[in-house]
Amino acid sequence: MLHVFSDIEHSHTFIIILFLLPLNTKSSNIIMIMPTPSMSHQQPALCLCESLLEKGHLVTYISPGFSLPVIVDNLTFVNVSTSTPTSELALTKDFQKKVNRESLFVLIKNLIFMVENQILSASFKEFLRHTKENQIVFDAIIVESYHGVLLGSIFSSLFNATKIIGFCTGPGDFWFEGELGSAVNPFLWPLPFNPYSNEMTFLEKIDNWWSLYLINGVVDECWTETELFLAKNFNFSSVTLMEDVSSRFILLLISSNFLYHHSRLLGPNILELGPLHIKKPRALPQDLQKWMDDAKEGVIFFSLGSKVKSESMSLTSLKAFVKAFAELGPQIRVVWKLNAVVHGVELSENIMIKKWLPQQDILAHPKVKLFITQGGLQSFQEAMHYGVPLIGIPWYGDQISNVKRMVSMGIGLQMDVDNITYENVRTEINKILTNESFTENMASYSKMSRDFTSKSKETAVWWIEYALRHQDFKDLKTSKFLFDFSYLCYFFILACLSLSLCCISFCSFKMLFTVQFLQSHFNEAPVKPKSS
Repeated sequence: MLHVFSDIEHSHTFIIILFLLPLNTKSSNIIMIMPTPSMSHQQPALCLCESLLEKGHLVTYISPGFSLPVIVDNLTFVNVSTSTPTSELALTKDFQKKVNRESLFVLIKNLIFMVENQILSASFKEFLRHTKENQIVFDAIIVESYHGVLLGSIFSSLFNATKIIGFCTGPGDFWFEGELGSAVNPFLWPLPFNPYSNEMTFLEKIDNWWSLYLINGVVDECWTETELFLAKNFNFSSVTLMEDVSSRFILLLISSNFLYHHSRLLGPNILELGPLHIKKPRALPQDLQKWMDDAKEGVIFFSLGSKVKSESMSLTSLKAFVKAFAELGPQIRVVWKLNAVVHGVELSENIMIKKWLPQQDILAHPKVKLFITQGGLQSFQEAMHYGVPLIGIPWYGDQISNVKRMVSMGIGLQMDVDNITYENVRTEINKILTNESFTENMASYSKMSRDFTSKSKETAVWWIEYALRHQDFKDLKTSKFLFDFSYLCYFFILACLSLSLCCISFCSFKMLFTVQFLQSHFNEAPVKPKSS
């Protein structure tokens, strides 16, 4: 029987599709914690959850309102969204403007403190009470990384689970990876929120390292505060949770790979799977299908994802896009995710707008020639899977490095949200539509992406079941000393600074010596005798 723990006044209505699964006699009891209120984070996790359910495992899925649109006997859903309306509203508001590094740190703080409210929600407390009363034991915890070290520690202590598996919906998680012995080297791997390639200059490497240093400081401070707060509320005997359970971190699954971000050195306990969320295309709504079918020379799809709204762009930017789209003529049509017509913007007849659009199904349409996107990872993956060239307009987070990657691969172009004009919109669109190299490059990468996608969920489930079957994982974990490149970075920076100081000291000494020499030479110069 499906169990749902949720506050009634805020409960969600789901489409119900009933199907029964024979429970595997070797099934395990797994708890999944996915706290981020964003579809881009939830979608891959829900697909993994669905695969585990299909294998007969018992799964408890904890999230702020996101669940599978099905009822199955082996699924328990805990809805913690009702505890965080203010936090979620603030996050949504934050996403409507370009986020710089300082603003990103504030956003990260909000996300971490939002977790406190979720864990203290009435629905979670009811679930916790139900678990303890019925003496339910969980075999493993799968926790969304970025929160993985903190939440894995908390939930491992609450439910006495000895196996913690991280699940990352971005290009990587430098905190969880560090726990598994694969510390990030900021001199070799550009952080997702920095606009650098894997061939960084010396100054870019220093800035990349400094970014990691700053973000680690912010996260450590927030984690310590949250750890103390939750330990007090749940009467933990120890307030060093993250240190006490570090040995329980055994695996990290990443729903990305080297195609979408730069390759790097990882231990065998960190798996880059590729996309998990891509499914067989479904039929489009009839009006949308006909609109796209009738486009004589192709379709441009414009969507900034589930969080960023197109109308958040300036009026000048919106008018620039509308004017450029109108000049394409009726033979090229535009499908645009836009909540409403903005006052002062008059749409041409070749533009269709809708509040919601089935993104994967649209990208699968053979007439789509260009995808204008904010550069989110799932959008990047879907466009590559279906072979659609891109124009990226990054706003925050890993969108910056994703769009940089698109450009370096020759499958897309970049525009700055703060510098959108009619001229550069028209120029960039024409480059994509008239230069066949973008389509050819994307077709090549599409074949590679499909190979990973076809096996990603199967690989993820195999590794989870491997972790459930066995107890000893020390051979999977690389020595922290060997992989902790941060020390090497510090030594490198110290060596560079020391060399610089030596050069400065040498030059200063040389100048001082030269000045003293000239002064002494001048003082010793013979004085000419006065003429009589």
